[in-house]
Amino acid sequence: MAHDLFERVAVTSEWTAQYSFSGYSWKELGDMQQESEADRKEFLLTQLGDAAGNSFMPASTLDEATKKAAREQVWKAFVAHFTAQR
Repeated sequence: MAHDLFERVAVTSEWTAQYSFSGYSWKELGDMQQESEADRKEFLLTQLGDAAGNSFMPASTLDEATKKAAREQVWKAFVAHFTAQR
């Protein structure tokens, strides 16, 4: 039996799609059960896009410190959307 992947998978909070991954990346994330939390975080940050599939990650022309700060900001926003106290 063949298993087809969705083209994009939207991750939502409160019914609004804010993040998305390719279907292949979503499957790969599900297969990452043996990887560390840091590895899964890095994978998410690398694959994470907005609802239309555009990357949240800064352009490669930025220096490493700026890229790291931007990545942490994206991560904090991602986590906040799904752990906010309601």
